[in-house]
Amino acid sequence: MSELTQSMLSTIEAELQRQIARLNEPRTEPFHKMLTYHMGWTGEGAGPEATGKRIRPLMVLLTTAACGAQWLHAAQPQPR
Repeated sequence: MSELTQSMLSTIEAELQRQIARLNEPRTEPFHKMLTYHMGWTGEGAGPEATGKRIRPLMVLLTTAACGAQWLHAAQPQPR
């Protein structure tokens, strides 16, 4: 895997964890548990090999880079 792709996957993983961590509250705990399982962070089969949910965001970042744009800008959440 290229260094660029690995860098993109690390960025994707960090952003996914940041967003899902926002649900780690008493009233949203069931959703947090569901999403951590769905992302391959908890439960059976969890671990670094469980990366299927990163394919689409990786394709977006690779396409952004291929078009000559800054892929990091596409990976960062935009202010509302």
